[in-house]
Amino acid sequence: MNKMLVIVFPNESDAFNGLDALEELDEKGDITLYANSVVVKDLEGNVTVRQSANDGPIGTAVGMLTGSLVGLLGGPVGVAIGATIGGTAGLTVDIMEAAINQNFLDEVSNVFLPGTAMVVAEVDEEWVMPVDIRMDEFYGIVFRKSRSQVVEDQIEEDSQAFSEEVNEMKAELKAKNANNKAKAQKSLKSAKSRLEATAKRADKKLDQINSEARAKISALKSQLKDAQAEQKAKIQKRIAQVKADQKKRSEKLQLAKKRASEALKK
Repeated sequence: MNKMLVIVFPNESDAFNGLDALEELDEKGDITLYANSVVVKDLEGNVTVRQSANDGPIGTAVGMLTGSLVGLLGGPVGVAIGATIGGTAGLTVDIMEAAINQNFLDEVSNVFLPGTAMVVAEVDEEWVMPVDIRMDEFYGIVFRKSRSQVVEDQIEEDSQAFSEEVNEMKAELKAKNANNKAKAQKSLKSAKSRLEATAKRADKKLDQINSEARAKISALKSQLKDAQAEQKAKIQKRIAQVKADQKKRSEKLQLAKKRASEALKK
């Protein structure tokens, strides 16, 4: 299953040792490690990204989660770092992308104390024991989140709501007398603008999902070449899961685009 991991360690050295252990698990085929970053908090509470997530589609989700956590857990300095990922409104977008809820944030903040460090990673794992056992060697505390479809869900909901608004405004415009038509046309223009923006969001997210899936499948196929016989079936299963996830998420966004297009054409 595709997951985001946040692993908090007592210090920076243990964090990098823990990351080495994750890479060893990846080499053995026990997990697939897609992307990672390392963040430290000094004794004064200042938060610094020691190792950024990989560039490209695979690193995007880890970069967003890292930026969000730094922004939320690092105070004013952290907010500045987090904002660089997506501009002034980037932190809010990153939080939605990463689907960080208050409970998850509280759990991490309770152990991400001055002097500690954390590894943020995206992985595929069939069971939790391989990671948990290795991270325990370096006193790492593991937090897991399944990759969420919260953004696609929001786009689909917005598409439906704004499409209904556009259709209602068109019907209202037909019923209005001449004195009120100018106001109704202004409201319709505003509703169309929101719907068009939603359609563009769907397009952008669809491109991101497809690019990410291609990059993951490429990484999995590379891992498959060097895998032992007993690990190959697990990796092939992960490839199938990536394809199924891509299909499900893409269909949701295609529906949102179709609904918006139909409302805008009427």
